[in-house]
Amino acid sequence: MSIRRATESDHSTLLELCGALLSEIGVGRGGHELRVDLGELFHCESESLPGRLAEIAASGWVAESGDSFGIGFWFRGVGLIYVAPEMRQKGIGRALYSAIRTEHSAIDFWVRPGDREAKSFGEALGLKARKLVMNESQVADDEA
Repeated sequence: MSIRRATESDHSTLLELCGALLSEIGVGRGGHELRVDLGELFHCESESLPGRLAEIAASGWVAESGDSFGIGFWFRGVGLIYVAPEMRQKGIGRALYSAIRTEHSAIDFWVRPGDREAKSFGEALGLKARKLVMNESQVADDEA
């Protein structure tokens, strides 16, 4: 496995990984709200979010081993790491986090409520939850 800077030739892979990320976070409690928050952060509508994420991810890192299977990037203080499910638990997320940390010292990661795997990943990196946002959703999670 190697971690390298993303290049223009990675665009289709970045778009695919960003689409997979959004599909995965859109399921379950808090998924709809997290997608809305990402749309606000990246200044785009929900349907154009995969393309916008891929555009920003081009400034980040790609984890690869033959085919690319992980991305990591930083935008406005928020770090985003995504590793394909079949490649998790192999140190890829940690390597992407380290790559982001080479250039940014203050990084926040958003985690969906109930996403124990993502919370455990952050805790393993030494991150601590410092903010919990609670609100009354206008759309029920199971409708999203």
